[in-house]
Amino acid sequence: MTNTNKLWKYLDEISGTNIQTFDDRKKLQKTVYFLQRMGLNMGYKFGWYIHGPYSSDLTKDAFEFHNQNETLKATKFPEISPAEIEIIGNIQNFFGDLKDSPDMLELLASLDFIKNIAYIPNIEEKDKQVVIKQLKILKPGKFKDVDIEQSWDRLLSFDLV
Repeated sequence: MTNTNKLWKYLDEISGTNIQTFDDRKKLQKTVYFLQRMGLNMGYKFGWYIHGPYSSDLTKDAFEFHNQNETLKATKFPEISPAEIEIIGNIQNFFGDLKDSPDMLELLASLDFIKNIAYIPNIEEKDKQVVIKQLKILKPGKFKDVDIEQSWDRLLSFDLV
């Protein structure tokens, strides 16, 4: 099974593989971002884009997958290993009631990306206040302060920040 096929198996367990709407594609991007952050590296590189972490290769693979959907429906994917099941469970717990909220997944992924991946010039230590300030510079007025605080706490409770 290729990494792409394995990815669709993971997504099917977590949030589905629909990409019909922009929100569906945003949820897919953030789900795969967190799959990789939590240990299931699918080989996608994420950079910063308008709606937070984004992988153009993932978008390409998603559309290719859906163009082959009828053929793939007949494909039997191997079982997911116990270690993979544990990570998927962690992601499901992490997303919780936010799994169907593309904007909240964007917020979580954006905070995580700024804290753990992004380079901020002239900043050596990226503490909570620095990360939130950078988020507000990159996405002015997009998120409420209460949502930012709750998202930070969620990331913290899963040892991501």
